[in-house]
Amino acid sequence: MKENEKFIEQVLNELLHPYGFIKKRHTWCKDYGECIGVISFERSTWGEQYWLDFGVLLKELDSNHFPKYNECHIGGRVGELSDDMRTFDRYLEFEDKNITPKEKEQIKELLKNKTDIFDLSKIEPPKYSLEERKAIIEAVIKNKVLPFLESLKDSNGIKKLWVEGVLRKFPVALRLKKHLSLVE
Repeated sequence: MKENEKFIEQVLNELLHPYGFIKKRHTWCKDYGECIGVISFERSTWGEQYWLDFGVLLKELDSNHFPKYNECHIGGRVGELSDDMRTFDRYLEFEDKNITPKEKEQIKELLKNKTDIFDLSKIEPPKYSLEERKAIIEAVIKNKVLPFLESLKDSNGIKKLWVEGVLRKFPVALRLKKHLSLVE
């Protein structure tokens, strides 16, 4: 396993275990009762880029209680949870680990002033220390991903977010749409 994979795995394991997630390889699952919540990461085949994915599987439709991300009925990349988080993926780009003093000050200022750290476009270019990467990954998981998965923990939550239009930007399995009568 590569050094960067170990880093991401360690950060996620330390963060997700206390919330009841169980790890298998690069995937963490939590049984919410009616649904299984999934957080995983994948590596690019062309370099040291990684992506964090999330997913939800409705147990009524599938007996797999430890699904991979691509087996979920709802899923997406963590960076897609809101428009301003698309730049989140830059924190998982490990091609260049150097960070300039100016960038370090920008990050410290954002964290110190509790500025909206989800507007990551304020920091250029994508060169971050492991400490900064860890802080951003933790903040995004705690403040965006876990609440989102919690809101999808059952069929009522899925229906609610469908009606509100929140799920329409994510892949939703046709089986799930039919089962829950989710109308386009």
